Amino acid sequence: MLGRLQGIACRISFKNGAKCSNKRFYNACPKLYNTGVSIGLQVIASFNHFFMLLNFQKERMRMELKQYFEILLERLWILILLPLVAAAAAAGISFFLLEPVYESNTTLYVINRQMDANTQLAYNDMLIGQYLVKDYRELIKSRVITSAVIENLKLDGITPAQLADKISVNLKNDTRILEIRVRDQNPERARDIADEMTKVFAVKVQDLMKVENVSIVDKASLPTAPVEPRPLYNIAIAMFAGLFAAVGIIFLLEYLDDSINTVEDVEKYLDLTVLGTIPAIDAK
Repeated sequence: MLGRLQGIACRISFKNGAKCSNKRFYNACPKLYNTGVSIGLQVIASFNHFFMLLNFQKERMRMELKQYFEILLERLWILILLPLVAAAAAAGISFFLLEPVYESNTTLYVINRQMDANTQLAYNDMLIGQYLVKDYRELIKSRVITSAVIENLKLDGITPAQLADKISVNLKNDTRILEIRVRDQNPERARDIADEMTKVFAVKVQDLMKVENVSIVDKASLPTAPVEPRPLYNIAIAMFAGLFAAVGIIFLLEYLDDSINTVEDVEKYLDLTVLGTIPAIDAK
């Protein structure tokens, strides 16, 4: 770098038109030579300081990570015990306390039955049908439909609002196919409610809207396995939650601990230089 600075300085012309050569550089222009050397040394020192600072930051980060790891190892029993306790609690709740919930579904298709086989389906009819589907989604969970289902199936101890909470209505991919899902603790009752819901809805649509445009595509089937609870999912969530809680508790205990245990603690908190240490000797 110093040679490059000398080359740049040698190309500078002076008032008498003479140029500095590499051999006579110092004799011809000592001030410029000293300035170039000073600038070069400052640049080198700046780069050296930068790399030293970078290495210091890396070393400091490595030491901090090492300290964090040592803090976790000191209370490793908390890090192991708390996730296991949380997982065991989630397993006990999932298997023994939560009642299994079953789901049965049925599908409906909104179509105009007054159309014969030779009649072409116009775009406006398709568009109107899609708007009707959105209205039907709200109508299925209305008190008119749910009250009739409760009365027909003789469901005791359940209100129309509670029955509506068990029902979910989904529109399949912006089509005119409605999917009705019913969840209940009893698989037979979930199937019966779904089937009765479609029958009552098809009749009520004719009375309310004076049209017959609902067809049953799939009847409800008897569910064989519960959809809730999901024990493995609950156990995994509980373990991760317990792990994060354990890490938080460990660092909180470390933060609240103000005792001096190591040489580093003396230098850090008391700002004193340790001249020597006395090892602990087991007196036997």
